[in-house]
Amino acid sequence: MAPRALLSISAGLLLGGCGPLGFETQVTDKEPFSPPPVYATWWASTEACAGRTGRFELITWYLASSITGDRAVARGRWSPPHEIVIVRGFEDDERTVRHEMLHDLLRGDAEHRSPEWSACGLLFEGG
Repeated sequence: MAPRALLSISAGLLLGGCGPLGFETQVTDKEPFSPPPVYATWWASTEACAGRTGRFELITWYLASSITGDRAVARGRWSPPHEIVIVRGFEDDERTVRHEMLHDLLRGDAEHRSPEWSACGLLFEGG
């Protein structure tokens, strides 16, 4: 396959946000990081649009080189109880970070079926 075609496929899969990665999820080069102060503002915005509250300070934050599964590539991933991994290069992308924050507030909802996704405008194409 031509490199340009591969790039298009990769970009398309990334649009899926944290979409369904399948059972075998791989996180590459995961390292802890301290969230920048703006994350607290993004958290408050996410709580407000979702009509839910949570504890931002409980989240453990990580950066990774990639997050892949058997069905997709993602920009971020939430895992219980309060872990968020963001792919390097997307840590300043408000929509990506808030999407994962909403997973924390919803305590999951991998299928993105809760009405809060639409209310907050945090659904990515494909999930």
